[in-house]
Amino acid sequence: SRESKEGPWSFRYLAVFKKPSVKGPMTVQFFDKTEPNSIVEQDSPSNDEAGLVFQSNYDLSPDSGFNKGRTYLIKVGQILKGKFVPYATGELTLE
Repeated sequence: SRESKEGPWSFRYLAVFKKPSVKGPMTVQFFDKTEPNSIVEQDSPSNDEAGLVFQSNYDLSPDSGFNKGRTYLIKVGQILKGKFVPYATGELTLE
């Protein structure tokens, strides 16, 4: 949802993993679908439990490079031993 034409898009996501995460921060990466190798934004919400499901809220701000009519890929995972390990992926289109 978007409260105003100038404000961010707010959304809640739920990621379901094939294998349990470890306790510690998650890493959520956002990519423009047309440029899948370039990160638009990255967030590191806390994760107090190891598990197969993770959910959180996030605001996609135009000031951070998110634009109406664009589709974004989302990868949810953790940084383990200095490397991003993806657990779940998805996509969303901003309207």
